[in-house]
Amino acid sequence: MKEKEKKYVKKSDNYGETFATHAAIFFSPYDGIFVIDFLKPELRLPVVDERIAPYEGELEIATRVVMTYPSAKRLLELLATNVEKYEETVRKELQKMQKRTGQHEDNQSLYVG
Repeated sequence: MKEKEKKYVKKSDNYGETFATHAAIFFSPYDGIFVIDFLKPELRLPVVDERIAPYEGELEIATRVVMTYPSAKRLLELLATNVEKYEETVRKELQKMQKRTGQHEDNQSLYVG
């Protein structure tokens, strides 16, 4: 039997990846546009009197995505499905670890993350 030819999703010329820890979402009720700002921390490590002081910083916009309502709705559905799959996978792995270590499911001393 002949193997099917694989096709790949092409990356655009301005493709980029961004790490984000927060998101801010805005929408326009008049034209059905959603704006998602993905934010990342911008941390600085100050030195005061030749001593390292605590970190300071703020969030900055790393990437902005503008979507139509149908696209935002589909993203919401896909994200919910993938979060559920992730949680199920983590739950199964946690249960395996608890069985190996002899811990019970109600023991909160074992964290995954």
